[in-house]
Amino acid sequence: MTGVLTPQPSKERYDALSPEMQAQWRDFHDWLTKVRRMSDSSLNRMLPTTLRFFHWLAVRKGMTDIHNLKAMDLFDHIAELPQMATNSLKKTKENITNIYKWLFLQGILPDSELTKISLTDIRNTGKYVDRATKAMSTVDIRNIIATIDTILPYDTKSVSRFVSGQKLGPTKFRSVLRSMMRVQVKALITMMLETGIRSQEARMLTLADVDPMNDTIVIRGKGDKYRTVPYSDLARSWMKKWIAHRELLDPDHDYVFVQLLGRDKVGAHIGTRGMQGWFKKFGYKRTAHAFRKTFATNLYNSGMDLGSVSKLLGHTNMHTTSIYLGVDEKKAIDEYNVFENDRHNLLPNAMTDPDMI
Repeated sequence: MTGVLTPQPSKERYDALSPEMQAQWRDFHDWLTKVRRMSDSSLNRMLPTTLRFFHWLAVRKGMTDIHNLKAMDLFDHIAELPQMATNSLKKTKENITNIYKWLFLQGILPDSELTKISLTDIRNTGKYVDRATKAMSTVDIRNIIATIDTILPYDTKSVSRFVSGQKLGPTKFRSVLRSMMRVQVKALITMMLETGIRSQEARMLTLADVDPMNDTIVIRGKGDKYRTVPYSDLARSWMKKWIAHRELLDPDHDYVFVQLLGRDKVGAHIGTRGMQGWFKKFGYKRTAHAFRKTFATNLYNSGMDLGSVSKLLGHTNMHTTSIYLGVDEKKAIDEYNVFENDRHNLLPNAMTDPDMI
């Protein structure tokens, strides 16, 4: 093992751990560096949080090892932390969850405990929130589109004048930008619902990534992992319409989605907050991630197997996808029983009757 496990300010916390927990702490650190290949900067941000959790388990829970760790231990710990912003709480949960993942991968932690953590809204500790219920309904989507149509009317006359090269005043030019924004957002929403692309992935999408001949897009996901996802004729039509509008601005980059309304330069590469801000302007209280969950949930409910859904989402672990979709134990058992006869048909006749040894 290399590196310093505990910075000097944390030495007292480390020394307060039992020998077993100190060994577990070192094993966890080795897993982060050798298996997860976590960078030094990420380790420096994570280790103080996780060591504080180890120390809390020893002092408040009286633990001498963490093999009996429960999801509720994490929630109890967070409840005792000083008040902090929601994002900070989420990051704390994310860091500590790595301990649970490590134990799960060793076969020590039951899958149910890890699932409880993943399905819990950190802002309401102890109340489990099924993420699958956050998939959008047809009514949700129609309401968003209706709001877009109201806020961003399409000014055909001003757009035509802009295309022909006529000079427009500030008011008319802004009307053109609102018209273009309407097309851009509808193209983005359609692409999100058709491909499950994350907002950050959509922000980094380039013209070269879109293949209208094969109706596919190449998405650069987390960890610079690429995946190819198909899309429908409808998504292709909206993308074609948006790219035609985009070319009118002649931006100096190849990113598909651009800045139109706001303080930034018109045609500039859209920022992360800018894209998330689009949906807030339309009165949509949830994040753009709900479109991705809707995409995944619809595919799974339509009969696509979990592995294929996981592949399209860009998940490296199907366990993540199962949590994402809210696949629970009861559903798995029900499906197991449905296919019981099919499984038995795979066996030779001599094995279908246990009495005939």
